[in-house]
Amino acid sequence: VMMGRVAYQKPWVLAAVDSRFFEADTFQPDRWAVAETMADYAARRMGDAVPLKSITRHMMGLFHGLPGARSWRRMLSEGARAMDAGPDLISRAAALVSVPDYETA
Repeated sequence: VMMGRVAYQKPWVLAAVDSRFFEADTFQPDRWAVAETMADYAARRMGDAVPLKSITRHMMGLFHGLPGARSWRRMLSEGARAMDAGPDLISRAAALVSVPDYETA
C-alpha cells in the first residue's frame, strides 16, 4: 500500500493502524500528547545543535483538519526560524488547536 504523501500530510491516519489490522488493543495517545513528546525530543536534539525548524517542518500535518490547524502550522513555520526559538514553541502552537465537538462526545 502506498501512503507516502498521505502519511506525511495527515499523519494521524496511521494512529489506529495496529488496532485496526492486528486487532491489538494498543494505547493511542492524543495529538497534543504527541506534540508534547515532540517538544521533549526537540529539546534533546537542539542540545546536539539540530535547528528547531528541522524538527518542526515534519510536524505540520499533525493537527490536519482540526480547528486551529492553520495557526499551528503558521506558528511552527514562522516561529521555528527565529534564532531564539525553543522547544516550548511546539507546546504554545499546540495550544492554538481546539478539540472538535465530535472528539469530545
